[in-house]
Amino acid sequence: MSKEIDFYGGTNPILHFNVHTKQGKRLVLQLEVQHLIHGGRSGKDPEEVAKHVIDLESYGVKHKYPPLGPVAFLLPTFNATTSKRVEVYDNANNAEVEYVLLVDDRGKIYVTVGSDHTDREMEGSAGPPKAKLLAPKVMSSEAWLYEELNDHWDELVLRLYGYPSGSKELYMEGKAGTLRHPDDLMQDTHAQAGLKDLKNSVIFGGTLPSLTGGFMWGSAWDLELYDPVLTRTISHHYEVEVVWHRVPPYPTKERPPDM
Repeated sequence: MSKEIDFYGGTNPILHFNVHTKQGKRLVLQLEVQHLIHGGRSGKDPEEVAKHVIDLESYGVKHKYPPLGPVAFLLPTFNATTSKRVEVYDNANNAEVEYVLLVDDRGKIYVTVGSDHTDREMEGSAGPPKAKLLAPKVMSSEAWLYEELNDHWDELVLRLYGYPSGSKELYMEGKAGTLRHPDDLMQDTHAQAGLKDLKNSVIFGGTLPSLTGGFMWGSAWDLELYDPVLTRTISHHYEVEVVWHRVPPYPTKERPPDM
């Protein structure tokens, strides 16, 4: 018997989503996460991908793989969560907004919005792949049917807001059409993550360059996926709690404020 939880500290968490159709119906998706995939370097424009890489390198991140993408690799499934609260090591971390594909046990595809929350200091010292292994993959518990989006996918809008000084500020915004299409993302996953069957998978689609020309820090984040054609929005707010404050100094001049 499955237990209705939004996070599980072992393997294969079971997550529950409310799926809203364009006809106004609500379906319930119970998804056992057998595969959690990180998709990255997903921008269609190489210059935009390079801009995101520059954001990362400004904090000392050293990349061990080519600067251009795409990349797709497996992560521990216990990182998948729809929680409204995540715990972090210290304040050198922040969010990234992404579209997320949910593939059920029949192969049917759903879409939600998520955050690839990352420890930036660990990215700088250990590299992105290792940092992603310990990063929570936060998602909204609301979802849409992919089949209802395919004819206007490129028009979908992703937004991320932070609270760097207590007030809500826009950090990322862009159309889904600037990122690799879900069909291409799934091909990347087949090729690079070694998965022939994507059933019971959660696939993060990669993010956008920031609007601030560097990192935004904060103790809370708002994610949005907006559909301008069907005029509907999926959103998710989550809080970040530091469970152990590391004593400064930080390894670079760009030090995030205390939460």
